[in-house]
Amino acid sequence: MVPVVKVEHVLECVSRYFSQNELLHLAAEISSYHRIQGTEDLEKAAKFIADVLSGEEMPVEVLEYSYSESHGSYQPVAGWWVRDSELWLVKPYRKPLHSFRDSRTAVVAHSPGGTVEETEVVFVGRGEDEEDYGNVDGKAVLAYGSPYTVYKVASKLGASAVLLYRRNAPDTAVPYLGLFLTPEEAAEARTLAFSVSLRTASLIKELIRKGRRPAVSGYVDAGYRQEARIPVVTTAIGTSSTELHIYAHICHPGATVNDNVSGTVTVIETALALWRAYRKKYLATPDKHTIRFLFFPEYSGSMAYLEERGANNVVFSVNLDMVGEKQEVTGSTLLFIRPPPSLYHKYEALFYTMLRRTLSRTTTFAGLLNTISYRFDTSPYQIGSDHDAYIHWGIPSIMINQWPDRYYHTDMDTIDKFDPYTAKLVGVAVGAAAYIASRREYSGYIDVIDVFYKQLYIGEELMRTPYEHVKERSQFLRDVLEGKMRGSIQQGTCRYVGPKGPISRRTLIRLLGKEYRKYRELVEEDKVMDYVVRGLIPLFGSRENFTVQSLAKRLLLELGLRVDEKKFEKSLDLLKAAKLVVCGDEPPELRK
Repeated sequence: MVPVVKVEHVLECVSRYFSQNELLHLAAEISSYHRIQGTEDLEKAAKFIADVLSGEEMPVEVLEYSYSESHGSYQPVAGWWVRDSELWLVKPYRKPLHSFRDSRTAVVAHSPGGTVEETEVVFVGRGEDEEDYGNVDGKAVLAYGSPYTVYKVASKLGASAVLLYRRNAPDTAVPYLGLFLTPEEAAEARTLAFSVSLRTASLIKELIRKGRRPAVSGYVDAGYRQEARIPVVTTAIGTSSTELHIYAHICHPGATVNDNVSGTVTVIETALALWRAYRKKYLATPDKHTIRFLFFPEYSGSMAYLEERGANNVVFSVNLDMVGEKQEVTGSTLLFIRPPPSLYHKYEALFYTMLRRTLSRTTTFAGLLNTISYRFDTSPYQIGSDHDAYIHWGIPSIMINQWPDRYYHTDMDTIDKFDPYTAKLVGVAVGAAAYIASRREYSGYIDVIDVFYKQLYIGEELMRTPYEHVKERSQFLRDVLEGKMRGSIQQGTCRYVGPKGPISRRTLIRLLGKEYRKYRELVEEDKVMDYVVRGLIPLFGSRENFTVQSLAKRLLLELGLRVDEKKFEKSLDLLKAAKLVVCGDEPPELRK
């Protein structure tokens, strides 16, 4: 059969073999696994995905990496299992609070197992500093701070349990929180860690305020595994030496869907749709790039894969993370998140165009043109998912994501809030764009799209740029998008020497110790600094030497970010204290 040529026919072909009903079935199946990093259920979910793909005779490869080793900036994590938990208020009266049966998020990920009996609860506020506590030996503490930090402090002071909640979660939602302990930390862990709703936290605080001295009883049936494996499932269409990657992370709690079962099943169904059309000869064999689909745990899997396989043959990539939401329920907007402009690739224009086409489901007032039927916007590079790994390896990557989501990382992120129709539109767009990019016959079409998209890109970015820098940034964007940037704009004697990838907060806590408090106060005062320190200094500061002034200028031109240089200097001092940045004549040893 003659290969399809018209773009419209490619979209129709992918849509024909993309099953919305199958998508919903896959979402129900995969969400039944409690897919926390380091668990057997995560490995089972990966096997299920591999079986689905191989069941249609796709060439499937299942790779495994060790959680006991670092992969880029992703630090070792203990293997873990959990079966059950209950938490009861037992004084001043008896009341069931939460259970693992009702909420897979009720146990903080990587909590040790054990029991507590009639244990008094003490409210310690944020709970990240020892001065937040009084005598909590043998007691349970209620806190809203960083779970890892609260856990470390409360354990040191002898607390038998921590009850953690999130102040911005819906009132009755039990939040998804995690400790993600290293194997060494897990070996010493004894304090139980429960996640509670804002309503439960308010009840306990009110009882404390009234002097009623609330007490809880409960248990966690959980423990640690000797050796957990990081599963990576991959399949591909084509045999070209260069590749396009379409990927999604498969981890997170059982019964939760939008994050990120939605992205996972959309990638599965996109792969199946292209494969079915290819097998039936409606679509020709890719002759320019192989299309590779990947499924892995967030950060651990993407970093391990790129670390082993390398990045030289990957020309472009797409991250699907939270893509199928009922916007009127979750309050979200579908976002097309770009890489930094210095990593621009013309395939970005292609994927953007295809996404706009599939989302345009209604017409104008006169009925002459199609218009977007969803809340949709573009965004400069944001950190927070596996596209970070690709970008830190120098691979252009977009992320398609829905945000904000009022049920994010809670037990209320359930399948009733998932919209398979929206997920299909995203999958069809991504599948069609990937196929078009993989075939040489569409090169001219892509070049035309690229010209017009760059104009849109620059116009949108200048609207986000401080007025006094519009002219300078406009010229920078034109140069970089056309591949004309003349050398480095950075200079100096400082360089980031940490492992490749963004820095996690846990890493900063471990490396800075008590000095981490200075970092926390700095980023609370200016949230941009957290983005700069954890994501952008490792990205740009590992490639070229810099000073505070030269890197601040780079961030302004790349991303339109105006950075306070005094705060930047303070953050740089903290990174030097953590030995992640060296300046001057210091030896540039890589920090493990």
